[in-house]
Amino acid sequence: MFSRFLLAFALALVACQPPTRPFEDQQKEANDLLRLANRAGVVVLPVEGAPNPAAFAEAIAVELRKLEVPATTRAGTSEALRLGGRAEVAQRDGARDELEIGWRLARPNGAVVAGRTASWLVPRAAWAQATPEAMAAVAQLAAPELAELVEGDRPVTRPGPALVVWAVDGAPGDGAVTLKAALERALRRAGYQVLPELKDDSLVVAGAVSIQPAGAGRERVTIGWSVLGSDGIELGQIDQENVIAAGLLDGPWGEVARQIAAGALEGITEVVEQVKKKAAG
Repeated sequence: MFSRFLLAFALALVACQPPTRPFEDQQKEANDLLRLANRAGVVVLPVEGAPNPAAFAEAIAVELRKLEVPATTRAGTSEALRLGGRAEVAQRDGARDELEIGWRLARPNGAVVAGRTASWLVPRAAWAQATPEAMAAVAQLAAPELAELVEGDRPVTRPGPALVVWAVDGAPGDGAVTLKAALERALRRAGYQVLPELKDDSLVVAGAVSIQPAGAGRERVTIGWSVLGSDGIELGQIDQENVIAAGLLDGPWGEVARQIAAGALEGITEVVEQVKKKAAG
């Protein structure tokens, strides 16, 4: 049996750190002048039906670059894929509408590679007026799925057990789903095989969120990740903790989920490496 050990990731806030990025890793963000000719990437086209098609496309490109996907709105490389979209709004009760966007990924010659449709509830007035905040908020929600669409299936480069990520317990807002998806994506980018369901010899990554008042309008967020064998025995645990503005995680997690997943990846990798060494004898 594997002995249990703890890997702590205490990510303390400092005064100059923006409150919307509390779990930020230390990776340098992609340069806005990214040259797609060197890495292919994607050109985001103006989104049809958006109140400001060009501005919304730029917001999407910005969020994709945060996820390390080379993206631009400037046509200028023959190798880059083209990401286009058509937005439609259905009126709902109250002050929000349902926004649906059908995305289409195509080669430079127009051949369609893949497509996906997603929908969200958006503030009616802010979306109709194309406020920068509304454009950025929807782009942040859309970016993770679009990144997967652009990148496609990644090759498995790390030999060893496959991983299954469970929905995160206790996460407010959309964290149960968003944080799971962010960690799955981080693991795939790191070369792991990620499965949708448990199989023999695969490992499980289970997460749980605990939030406690920290005074003065703040909350202490603790995230515990457990790596389990297929028999349910815990092989290792990774803890993350931070103090953030109260209510910050009550809605969409967006970029915060990516930051948390990036921080957890190092600890999960160490646990998996220990499992591989033990299996090799």
